[in-house]
Amino acid sequence: MRNMKDIKEWLFPVLACLVILACLVIVVGIPLLFIASQAIFPQQCVALVQLNGPIVAGSQSSGLFAEQVLASDEAVALIRQAQEDPNAKAIVLEINSPGGSVVGTREIYDQVKASDKPTVAYFREIAASGGYYIAAGTDYIVANPDTLTGSIGVTMSLQEYSGLFEKLGINYTAITSGEMKDIGSPYRPMTEGERAILKGLIDETFQGFKEIVVENRGEKLDPVEFDRILDGRVLSGRQAYKIGLVDALGNRQDAINAAGEMVGIDGEPNVCEIGAKPSLLQSLLGSSSLRAIGTAIGEALSPSIRSGPSLSY
Repeated sequence: MRNMKDIKEWLFPVLACLVILACLVIVVGIPLLFIASQAIFPQQCVALVQLNGPIVAGSQSSGLFAEQVLASDEAVALIRQAQEDPNAKAIVLEINSPGGSVVGTREIYDQVKASDKPTVAYFREIAASGGYYIAAGTDYIVANPDTLTGSIGVTMSLQEYSGLFEKLGINYTAITSGEMKDIGSPYRPMTEGERAILKGLIDETFQGFKEIVVENRGEKLDPVEFDRILDGRVLSGRQAYKIGLVDALGNRQDAINAAGEMVGIDGEPNVCEIGAKPSLLQSLLGSSSLRAIGTAIGEALSPSIRSGPSLSY
């Protein structure tokens, strides 16, 4: 009896250790085996790149109250990452942008055009102006029926405070090397000569935008309807489809499936999301109310007067 008691005393701890060891093997081993199998037998996938926010040239500004923007440097890097991923056979760009910087838009567009992999654009809530410009460089465009798109055009917004300064008794004097050097100054009214020069820049950039659309959409466009919407109007996904600005109406999965079909992936494609997941703080600031508060504070702390004119899509 004593021997049986001794056996029970050491058997229970041994069994407990074996159970714990088995649990560790299950918890740790299975994920490791999955990761190893993925490395040894990589699966083909469709890369998903999300392009969200107003387009700016350069990098995303940091800070607690920084507004979420689509910075061209980061967007180009994400698209290049998808292009270089050996497992990604096609790329889907999920666009949710109202447009923005002319230069930033062109930088992202150029990277899209440089892709040697099939590219599909998916329009979510809004893909207007510069957002559409970027999508024009893809091989296929899927739009949500209720998305806002179109808005093909160029803007230049300038502030002018001379009336306010006059009421406050503030005088402004500029000494320049030429009469057009301070064109777009917010401290005095614009002359007709200056307006003509800036309008020429807008028209030139607008012509380039139209050429990009025609070059990429080609015979898919209804030329009469396309000319009619070049007044800068916003279109729904349905309206854009009728004109030939998009290839199909659908959702994100439809765009992913279309990309998979382009490269011969059978069934529903695996998706490899490109880009880092947002932090908890970024997620919190991504909510509409907190983002609005952060944006308002950020704008209040930033200079309110621009140094000169700039073009935007």
